Amino acid sequence: MLYLDDDESMIYLVSRLLARRGFVVTGFSSQQQAIEALRDAPDALDLVVTDYNMPGMSGLDVAREMRAIRGDLPIAIASGFVDETLRAKADDAGVSAVIFKASGVEQFCAEIEKLVLHA
Repeated sequence: MLYLDDDESMIYLVSRLLARRGFVVTGFSSQQQAIEALRDAPDALDLVVTDYNMPGMSGLDVAREMRAIRGDLPIAIASGFVDETLRAKADDAGVSAVIFKASGVEQFCAEIEKLVLHA
C-alpha cells in the first residue's frame, strides 16, 4: 500500500505499525512523488491512503489524479476532522473511505488494515 502524509513522523509510525501486522507500506511526503510512483507501477498497489489536509495539493486532489491513472484502485482519505462535507467531496472524487485520523495511531492503523483486507 501507499501512504501519503506531509507529516514524516506519521509516515514512520503508520508504516511501522502496519509492517508489524504484515503489510508492506511505501510512504511518501510529496504528493507528486506519490503520483509518479503510481504512474510508474500502477498495478503494484492494493490501496492508497492519503492525508486530506496538506500544503499544495489536498488529498482529494491526489485522489483525483490517481483515479485518472488507475480507476479501480481503492483510495482512502485520512483527516483529523471528518464531516459530511468532506465525505460528500470524497465520494465525488471516487474515494473508497474516509478515515478519522484523530482516534489514535493504533486505531487509525486498524482502520487501514480493514481497508486492505477488503480491497
